[in-house]
Amino acid sequence: MGHIYRSAERVLICMSLSGEEQGPNLVALLEYACGVIDTALLQINERVDEVKEKGGWSSEWSPYPWDWFPFAAADAPIMSDPRWASVNALLEQEWFSRGWVVREAGLARQGLVLWGNTEFAWHDLMRVLVWRHRRAARTISIPAEDRFRSHLEAYEAQHKDIICTFYQERAWKPCSLLDYIHFARALQLKDPRDRVFAFLDLAEDSTQQLTIVPKYTDAPWKVYRDFAKSYVSAIGDVDLLHYVKHTEESLSTTYMTWAPDWSIAEHNFLSFMSTSADYPPLRSQAGRISEPKLLNSTTLQVEGVVIDSVAFVSDLLQSDTTTAAVLFELWTSVRRLGAHYPSSYLIEAFFDALSVAGFYGDLEEWLDVRRAYISMFERLSAGLETSGTIEWDPIEVSILEERNVHKLITSTTAGKRFMVTKRGCYGLAPAVSKEGDSCAIIFGCSCPCLLRETGIDDHSVYLGPSFVLGKRTLDLDGNGMGFYSCLGVEESKDWVEWHVKEQIIYLS
Repeated sequence: MGHIYRSAERVLICMSLSGEEQGPNLVALLEYACGVIDTALLQINERVDEVKEKGGWSSEWSPYPWDWFPFAAADAPIMSDPRWASVNALLEQEWFSRGWVVREAGLARQGLVLWGNTEFAWHDLMRVLVWRHRRAARTISIPAEDRFRSHLEAYEAQHKDIICTFYQERAWKPCSLLDYIHFARALQLKDPRDRVFAFLDLAEDSTQQLTIVPKYTDAPWKVYRDFAKSYVSAIGDVDLLHYVKHTEESLSTTYMTWAPDWSIAEHNFLSFMSTSADYPPLRSQAGRISEPKLLNSTTLQVEGVVIDSVAFVSDLLQSDTTTAAVLFELWTSVRRLGAHYPSSYLIEAFFDALSVAGFYGDLEEWLDVRRAYISMFERLSAGLETSGTIEWDPIEVSILEERNVHKLITSTTAGKRFMVTKRGCYGLAPAVSKEGDSCAIIFGCSCPCLLRETGIDDHSVYLGPSFVLGKRTLDLDGNGMGFYSCLGVEESKDWVEWHVKEQIIYLS
């Protein structure tokens, strides 16, 4: 079916009549926002011309250089435009909850959206959503945003010439088949088998060599596991492991826990890591990556190293309940434990682990707010130690909770647990993790993972990917020290100093 959608001149995207009165506001917002985008692109073109005149142009920057699109000022009218509510009203349409429509809209040359008596170009909607996603996601709230992530990825894959100006070069990669299936976990499909079948011809990557014929006579779990086996056999990498998510129910059996169950819903895509230029594969001491082997049609043999075990896990964190008070209570528990990081920078390590060593928005603003948040925690900690009391400044808390640092942390930690390992490493763990689980690096994955012993030979249950903060620091020019890496990357291979042995790991 993919070739049919690719050859279509125009696709009509028809919404229900629900909320159609919002249509005029939406069209007006799109026109305004597209004008803002076009103005910025014209300014970028002027800068490009200046660079070309000076002979500094790179042929790799075509037509726009990476990450030149400016961030809007916090007080820019578009940031508080009340018409953004009409975008959310559109995204709440049932059409956006459907999985099958992703390729219908994403592969077409043109799309025209019909919403009651209102019509507008799909291209304009996607362009505005890309801008908001990359330049204002923490400021402009769209509660239903998880519904358009798959559409956003499909659009970006077809428009890299424009998209590049919103991304750092190492931060963008074309959406893979695994990505499309993963992002669709926030969507609805009547038949759970279509969580694989609906996306087979959407991505233009190495998975095109997979020969999977949809079989609707198979149970969903069999479709998912057969897909996992086919992927490992045909592609020969461990990237599939990044997409595993478990519930207590899915762990009731230890059968093929390394194969993603695509029916498990997911709404937190911000802290997701898969192998890319920005998240390179973690390698062995000699620089090798694992070549997975399928044993007995169920066990996955990989190469890696068990580096640590979990000593502490927090309660499950959720974005709508993670307040400054919740984070401070967590900090009071964490700071009593041993740490892998310099004692004078433990609170910095805590905050950088919460944000997966990343930042959002303007870097200088981020560092200023991060420093203010840390200073508040230092003051509260000092008061707790000297008088046993905590004195919150409600205005200070309100301001900090509205800034990007807090908003990013509540997003990256949603559905996860904060963990501290026995060696004192800080990180984020899957929801199903508990004390005693093993922390490991599987060579070829872009982040560490958690394992659990099965009690059967030397096989392990694969609990899912995790984030563990490395020890390397960076002087932030008056804003303290920052921890900038995931443990296991080449500049933060802390585990080599621990004399742990590389080994064959069997995932059941």
